[in-house]
Amino acid sequence: MGGYRRRVRLPFPGRPAVVPRALTGVLLAALVAAGGHAVAPAPAAADPDRPRVLPLERTEDARTGGPTARACPPLDPARRPLRIMFVGDSMTQGLSGSATYRYWVWRGLEQTGTDAELVGPRLRTHRAPRDVPPRASYEHLDHGFDRQLAHAAQAGATFLTHPDRPRVLARRYDPDVVVLQLGYNDANHADGAEIARRTAAFVRSFRHVDAVRGGPATRFVLGQVPLAGKSGSRPLAERNAVTREANRLVAAQLTEPCRVVTNELRTGGEPRWRPVRDTFDGRHPNTAGETLMAQRMLDALRRLGALRGRPDVYRPDEPWTPGLDLTLEPAGGREWRVDWAAAERLAGADRARLRLVEPGRAPRLTPWSAATSALMPLRPGTEVSLVLRRGGAPGRMVAGPGPASVVPGPVERPRGAQDPPGD
Repeated sequence: MGGYRRRVRLPFPGRPAVVPRALTGVLLAALVAAGGHAVAPAPAAADPDRPRVLPLERTEDARTGGPTARACPPLDPARRPLRIMFVGDSMTQGLSGSATYRYWVWRGLEQTGTDAELVGPRLRTHRAPRDVPPRASYEHLDHGFDRQLAHAAQAGATFLTHPDRPRVLARRYDPDVVVLQLGYNDANHADGAEIARRTAAFVRSFRHVDAVRGGPATRFVLGQVPLAGKSGSRPLAERNAVTREANRLVAAQLTEPCRVVTNELRTGGEPRWRPVRDTFDGRHPNTAGETLMAQRMLDALRRLGALRGRPDVYRPDEPWTPGLDLTLEPAGGREWRVDWAAAERLAGADRARLRLVEPGRAPRLTPWSAATSALMPLRPGTEVSLVLRRGGAPGRMVAGPGPASVVPGPVERPRGAQDPPGD
């Protein structure tokens, strides 16, 4: 899944041969050399995030506002699955315990019967414990996703600090489509025009490899830099203005029908990306945000001709279901040590509480705590379950309660309990 394969493809239906592809690479190179302003930007609109309409026949989906199109020739590489590479930062890599939006894109590919393979040099999520296999750090591994964990994303990456050079990725993994979600961390210091230039340079590097090989140009989904809900190295309003301008320039200067499209996460129809709803910390997607980001990526893939139908993966009420196992150890007398450090670390959680159900009594919850263990008196027969939380924003993720562990020993009847009547 990670190695280089010789590219063997047939031309796309109705697609010219080598000259227009080479010309496209030259035009992109000219764009970068000119500072990213080869094409005049779109006129300013009253709504700064209003989408730029591409010259494609479009409709709006009633549920997500996702654009669809039927103008592109199908992307159908010869004699192999469609190779898709995700390149990005922590939003793409995902935090340990997350499904990641890559999982939901895979589900959408499966829904449409698209024969695809995800490729890239890495398998792990961010902060995944090194003492467990990479697959153990994902929330979901069903529908065959456990064999499709490959990606080229790294938490904290910018276009300049990404550990993978674009030309190396192009030569080694030979993707048909690149899903690119970078720029958020660049906005810590760069302005919108610089982010657009860096995006153009990335695309140009792939096109250079395509031109040398003489094969079809790699198609791109350029993920818009999401609206932030938390400031970083610069004030929040300034950061969002920078990324808004970057998105506008990328859409105006780099998009090509059927070749390079944006995912319209921030400028498309409702629901648009909203940090208060779609992130757990103002920056990173929560469970619902992962599905929204995936839906926008799938809508863009369809506009590229990579999908035959329109999948539906958006889940505004998607629950969070990481592993929630804990351990109980006797500590003398009625004292028990309850430990959930491994579960919290694997789930990428930052707070925990316990659900206690004592015999004959109503369930109760302990206060939220940053601790990973507790020493407490527990009666025999008490059921102890773990509840985990990630993030402090309104869109925070709460999972649980998990499976119950029962305190061993003879169950004591609560004081005042009556024997059941006889037959």
